[in-house]
Amino acid sequence: METATASPAQTTAAEEFVAFFERVWAVGGSDPERFFTMLAERTEPDALLTQPMAAPVRGPAGQRELFGTLFEAIPDLRVDVLRWGATSDGAMLEIRLHGTMGGRPVAWEAVDRFVLREGQIAARHSYFDPLPLGRAMALAPRASLKLLPRMIKGRRNR
Repeated sequence: METATASPAQTTAAEEFVAFFERVWAVGGSDPERFFTMLAERTEPDALLTQPMAAPVRGPAGQRELFGTLFEAIPDLRVDVLRWGATSDGAMLEIRLHGTMGGRPVAWEAVDRFVLREGQIAARHSYFDPLPLGRAMALAPRASLKLLPRMIKGRRNR
């Protein structure tokens, strides 16, 4: 089996993207409109976005749909980049998401794989164990009500 390695140019592009990602998440849920504007500037209109517990969505409108419900349930949601690497078509980021849901802390780790075209997000696939988020939802039922419609829609579309 042959593996594709990132060239020096791809590594530089990935490094720039990670810096952008960190700037966007420094805003996070504290200013959702700014977050969405920043993200939309670097997202192709038809970019495919997938993650556990949700139906696939596309483009900036899909990002708003995914993250809008998360920000409603976890208004102080933040992301820390733990490590990252360039790929032949973009970047992979290991991240830690954290905030409070219903007054209780919640945190989980994920790996986000970004496909980039000329610096733009063409696709994002997030991989994570949904158990920590599910546990937090069970302990904060009122806050989790904001996430349930999105999750039910995701199950129906699989």
